[in-house]
Amino acid sequence: MRTLFLAKFDFNSDWRGSLDGGYYRGLNGSGWDRYGIRAIAQRRLNSKVQFDAGFMFNHVNNHDGTHTNEYRPHQTVKLAYPRFSRMTINHRFRLEEQIIYRSSTEKTQMTSRFRYELKTKRAFNLEKFIQPKTFYWIASSEITFNFTGHIKGEYNFFERGRHGLGVGYRVNTNTSVESTAYFQHTHKGIDFHDHSDLFIFNFCIIQSIFVN
Repeated sequence: MRTLFLAKFDFNSDWRGSLDGGYYRGLNGSGWDRYGIRAIAQRRLNSKVQFDAGFMFNHVNNHDGTHTNEYRPHQTVKLAYPRFSRMTINHRFRLEEQIIYRSSTEKTQMTSRFRYELKTKRAFNLEKFIQPKTFYWIASSEITFNFTGHIKGEYNFFERGRHGLGVGYRVNTNTSVESTAYFQHTHKGIDFHDHSDLFIFNFCIIQSIFVN
């Protein structure tokens, strides 16, 4: 289960920032939890292309009493294409650098990975835009690749696939709430059959703040 609060800051037509904080809780007796915070600065090049850079910190309390700290800077290119009258197909290309400290080994490791996400959303009423007092659906699919090797020391190029379906409600001009169910398939090592599957239920509140 994941809960998330996202605040977006619109400075002008070209520049935007965001801050988000989230909390994961493993269910069914899995005995772990995670919290994270992230800051992003975004530059809009035109109606189709955006660039951003950000930094995330994650802290994980593991089921065995140990903990993991992750420091994750990233760089992103976003492409909105094609654009329809009431729906846009969004592509996100993100490079992440991961610096991970594990208390179980008292060691710090570094790696990097590439993430590609395809995402869209549209009002259930096909005649409407996503505007205040409107329900809408969300669909996304993301794949993750390793560049410098798996953090556990075993290289696997394809790391993870995460696919989601959800619903949202635009409360007003500034506020939306969304709930999404994700299926995540993760490969753990060099054996392609060595994998784990996870279901993630995500609840998110999105607040837009217009600085100007």
